[in-house]
Amino acid sequence: MANRRYLIVLASRVVAAVLSAIGFLLVARETSPADFGYFSAWLAGVTVVIALSDGGLQTYSLRRYASRDPDRTQGLVAMSLQRRATVAVSATVALAASAVILWADGPGWLLLMPAWQWAQKETTGVLGIALAEDRSLVQLVALTATRAGALGAFAFAHYYFHIEAILSFVLGNLIATGIGLLALYAVNPRYRRVPERSSLQFWRAARPYWVASISAQVRSLDTALIALAASPFQAGLFSLPSRLTGPMRLAATTLSTVALPVASRGDKDELRRLTQTLRLVTIIAAGGLGTLALFAEPIIRLVVGDGYVGSVTPLRILIIGLFLNIPGSFISGVLQGTGAERSIARLGVILALCTIIGVPLAASIGGANGAALCLSLIYVMQLAAVTYLDRKRRQDNA
Repeated sequence: MANRRYLIVLASRVVAAVLSAIGFLLVARETSPADFGYFSAWLAGVTVVIALSDGGLQTYSLRRYASRDPDRTQGLVAMSLQRRATVAVSATVALAASAVILWADGPGWLLLMPAWQWAQKETTGVLGIALAEDRSLVQLVALTATRAGALGAFAFAHYYFHIEAILSFVLGNLIATGIGLLALYAVNPRYRRVPERSSLQFWRAARPYWVASISAQVRSLDTALIALAASPFQAGLFSLPSRLTGPMRLAATTLSTVALPVASRGDKDELRRLTQTLRLVTIIAAGGLGTLALFAEPIIRLVVGDGYVGSVTPLRILIIGLFLNIPGSFISGVLQGTGAERSIARLGVILALCTIIGVPLAASIGGANGAALCLSLIYVMQLAAVTYLDRKRRQDNA
């Protein structure tokens, strides 16, 4: 059952990530590395602020709802509470974006970003609850349709109406994600009918998950940190391989997403089968990432042009880190689902500090190449740490 669920979720997310990567690559092809880096830096900043605004309630609600506790529906209450928090923060970010547009002559697409990222985060939460109910096909339909709609809307706006590429991309994603979210609400009405109530108990219980998520979210700030420490041009050279390898990265995050509720239920047979799937995914990823590294230069020249040839070396370096991230993310999901969320939270703080300090320093010295090397080393640290924690967990349970 876990293998089937994982394969469905993996298929939906990989297809969605491929469609999203095509959109980003088209934007890169239509813009300079400096403009693409500027856009990517703002997107990273807005995404991280909204993602961290839930205080860990989204992950907590998924684990609570996936458990076999009699009061598992309290996970839906936690989901309702995080929705209110993220709406408030998104509105605040939109006001800040308005100020940037008015007083700093910022681009108009900044105003649309908070709404797009909020809708995307809300969609992730609703689909997470559906996954906990073993309705993984919902993910396949929803994610694929949303990403396909976003890509179609971008192409129509840019190539037919000749709207600027970045604005077309943001607008297309906002429209498609919003429509997809409304459709999910329509077929899952109980998510809207959860009693709205605030409770410090939920925030305290979710705190370890929030702290653990800081590491992953701060790593998403890599492009913004590179833009500040080096230049938007170097950020653009780094952002392209980051987007290009997005579908491969989802193999790791999907394993973690599926492993957490399975581990929470204490289903050892399902977890064992999922571990076997991990080995298969690792072998497939090795072949895919190795091929991408070998033909990196001709692929980049063909897809986005000679202006991005400086992305070849960062891409090859990131591939090493991404490969190591596959088992690291899976083990992290298992540990969070088996009561070791506080250890993962402490590890997240350490890795976040390494990212905040190391990436700007490495970027200032070696540009996109230095930043890619730093992030790959952080992935190595993560894998070593979670392997140690998992071995300790097994010894304690023996």
